[in-house]
Amino acid sequence: MYKLFSLVLVLMIVSVHAETVKPRVFVSIPPQKQFIEKIAGDSVEVKVFLPPGESPETFSPSPKLIVSLSRATSYFQIGVPFEETWTQSIRTVNPDIRIVHCCDQIIGPEIDGTFDNEYDRHIWTNPILVEKLSEIIKDELIHINPSRENMYLENFREFKSSLKQLDIAINNRLSDRKTDYFIVSHAAWGEFAKHYGLVQLALEKNNREIGPRSLLEIVRIARREEINTVFILQQYRTPLIDNLAQELNARVVIMDPLAEDYMGNMIIVADTFAKSLIAQ
Repeated sequence: MYKLFSLVLVLMIVSVHAETVKPRVFVSIPPQKQFIEKIAGDSVEVKVFLPPGESPETFSPSPKLIVSLSRATSYFQIGVPFEETWTQSIRTVNPDIRIVHCCDQIIGPEIDGTFDNEYDRHIWTNPILVEKLSEIIKDELIHINPSRENMYLENFREFKSSLKQLDIAINNRLSDRKTDYFIVSHAAWGEFAKHYGLVQLALEKNNREIGPRSLLEIVRIARREEINTVFILQQYRTPLIDNLAQELNARVVIMDPLAEDYMGNMIIVADTFAKSLIAQ
């Protein structure tokens, strides 16, 4: 009788433990963590591949990080360079992991190093594209945790509404600008610029600095538009932008497209751009 009671007790403990273990999901970059949490709440455990301050172009995950994927249910990819390199390693440690190609579902697959449409990879800098991302996230969460479907649907609707409000707030901040042009160290704001009618002048793209002719053209535009600010991305500081700032007598401002607090950071970004584009 004692052995039977002990067996039943063990089975009950195992059953309770199984019910309380949250699904683990991985994301590539910090902003995605907030996207997941806005919809999932605390019903899943979210892990981020890219540590703060690291570049998606050069990041190499540690073996420990790869191994931590062994218990993951899903991995939400967003089109950053390191994903393709490490996908096979991820599948080796976890053959059953569901890899959700968020970027591909929105802009299509990469072919010969480019995308065969009008988008670039930095889709999260456009709140309207984040709406599409959030729908992909919602559908995957429902698939892996169907008992929480109603909660996910409600949270998705609320998050979608907040993204629309964010879009309006950014538009309002940029509405009174005197120029559409801005200079950045790395081409990470293409989708932001396109959506809000701006023109991104980048000194580096795909880890390559622009050539002398392109640099001279940026200097010409900067003087014509009376640009007094150049933006450095936290993950991409190049001497070229410091030299350009000195040439233009412009201030240097740091912005981070990979901040985890996406909603708050995008307001900071909009205010920072507005200050540059309006105060000439």
